[in-house]
Amino acid sequence: MDTILLIFTLLDTEIDFDTRISQIYYGWDKAVSMCRMRGIELSLHYAKPNVLTSFHGIEVHIFVRCLKLLHCVNIRENDLPIIFQKIQDVLWTLGINLEELTACHADFCHNFIVVDKKERMQYMKLFAKSHWTFYKAVRKDPEEIENYNNLYWSCIDKHNKKHTQVFNLQLYDKTEERNNKGIKPEEYEEHVLRLEFQVRERLVQKKAAKGFPNGVFDWINWDVRAKALASTQKLFYSGDFYTLRKAYTILKHSGLPLSRCDEIRQFMSDISQMDVDFAFSRTTKYRAEKYISQLSALGINPIPIPQNAGMPFLKNPLRAFYEGGCVA
Repeated sequence: MDTILLIFTLLDTEIDFDTRISQIYYGWDKAVSMCRMRGIELSLHYAKPNVLTSFHGIEVHIFVRCLKLLHCVNIRENDLPIIFQKIQDVLWTLGINLEELTACHADFCHNFIVVDKKERMQYMKLFAKSHWTFYKAVRKDPEEIENYNNLYWSCIDKHNKKHTQVFNLQLYDKTEERNNKGIKPEEYEEHVLRLEFQVRERLVQKKAAKGFPNGVFDWINWDVRAKALASTQKLFYSGDFYTLRKAYTILKHSGLPLSRCDEIRQFMSDISQMDVDFAFSRTTKYRAEKYISQLSALGINPIPIPQNAGMPFLKNPLRAFYEGGCVA
C-alpha cells in the first residue's frame, strides 16, 4: 500500500448543506495544519456535474502517502486500522466520517530490499523479458519512460473519449527513480525494488457499475490488495533464475522425459534470445504454459540468466511474496 486518494462529496441539495459546509470552512486551517509533514494532504474542489453548472457542491480530497505516514518500508495488514485512525483524526475537525468517503484511486505495492545496485539492475534486465501485455494493459516503450529502471504497463479505457487510465502496473527501482528525479530517497526507499498495482478512478467506476461498492473499506482492503498483486505472477513468475545450462541440468534430474527437457530448454533459449512473447510465438499457448508450469514446480523461472552474466543462479526477490499469497 502506498498512495490512496479518498473523496468526500457534499452537494448543495442536501438538507444539512449549510451547516456542514460551514464546519468544513471553519475547521479547514486546523485540519491542514494537522496534516503537515504527516503524509496526508487535503484539497478543496467544486463539485460540478458538467461545464454548464456553476456550483453543485464541494469535494474534499484526502491524499494519503501511507509509507510516509508510518515511515516504513512496507505496510502490513495490521497497519490499516492505524492509517484509518490517523485519517479520521484529521476528518473529525471537518465533521466528516470515514464511512462517508469514496475511494478514487489506490496504489497497492510491495517493496523488496535488494542492497546491491548491480543486482537490482540485473533483476530489471531479466524481468524486462516478460510479456508485453498484462490482461488489457500494454507495456510502454522504454523510450517513453524517463526512468530506464521501470517496467510499466497501462490499461486505457478506449471507449472513453479521454482515453482514461483504468489501472497501471509497474516494477521499478525506487531508489534510482528518486535519484533520476534529483530527489533524495527517504530512508524507507533505499535499496528498494517496488512492485506496484495502481487502481485508477475508472476501474472503481467500472466495478461500481457492476455492483461492487466504492467505499473506503471496500477498496483499501488487504484481500483486494493481495488479489491485485498476486495477478502479477503471470508476468514475473515465482521461480528463481538460472543460466540455461544450470536449468537444463536440473531438468534432466527431475524425472521428466529427456525429450520434454529438450523442449523446455529450447523454450527458455527462445526467451533468452528475445523475450517471453517470442517464445510463446514459437509454440502453442498450451505447450508454453505447460512448460512454465513444469519449470515453476521445480522452482525455475522460465527467464534464464545470460550465460556470460558471471552467475549461474539468482534468487527471485518476489518468490517468497508470491508463494505466501501476497499477504505479507
